[in-house]
Amino acid sequence: MSFWLRGPSFSLLLSATLASPAVASFQVLSWNLLTGVQDFSGGNIIQNIDRHTIVQNPFSIVSVSQVGLNISHADYNYSWLVSETAATFDTSLSQSFRSREIRAVCTAVIRFQTTEEAAFNIDSSIFYAHTPGDEFTVDWNVRLFNLTTSNTLFNRFFDGGFGQSEPASGTFHLNETHVLPANSLFQFSYTLDSTNIGDFLPTGIMDVGGHVNWNVVPEPATLLLFAAALPLLRRLHR
Repeated sequence: MSFWLRGPSFSLLLSATLASPAVASFQVLSWNLLTGVQDFSGGNIIQNIDRHTIVQNPFSIVSVSQVGLNISHADYNYSWLVSETAATFDTSLSQSFRSREIRAVCTAVIRFQTTEEAAFNIDSSIFYAHTPGDEFTVDWNVRLFNLTTSNTLFNRFFDGGFGQSEPASGTFHLNETHVLPANSLFQFSYTLDSTNIGDFLPTGIMDVGGHVNWNVVPEPATLLLFAAALPLLRRLHR
């Protein structure tokens, strides 16, 4: 976008920008949301998986997978406006381990597109705590990828648990803002993967929980441009 236009040309540019877009400014194309628990203790794998793939707006649902007393849980609260770039995706996650040779997973893959430059904000905090000495492992990965340009905007990995030579309790924090270029397709994904499969004599007790919240809003520079142009528009329309 050129910032050197003046007078009526600038007014016409803003009028075209502020008019109703021909296509949706923000659109979710697909998602794959999953919680799962696997029990490897009996020789044969016992598992329970809950998956959601139908895009709905708004989307508010609780996903629970459970095998015995072992639970993988996600609480999704998603909503967005199609006519402008305004989207909120809030997810609460938790996992509970109460026996040996268990794996719990929470994953999401969400594809979306924007037709205007926007700001992507993410705030996440995941904690874990297990019995000291047990060889639990906790892996947390969050990624944002531009499918149009094959460019990774960020890809964050965290690991914890005594099984990975980390403390028996800890918290993973993530808070970032990135600019999304206009007319691009993006893929946001996260994976919370926890297990005590490698521990042969565990107490089997661990709790994992937290949130991953992200939103997409108009890029601040664009908002400032519109605000600066409003006095000019008022004068031109008198």
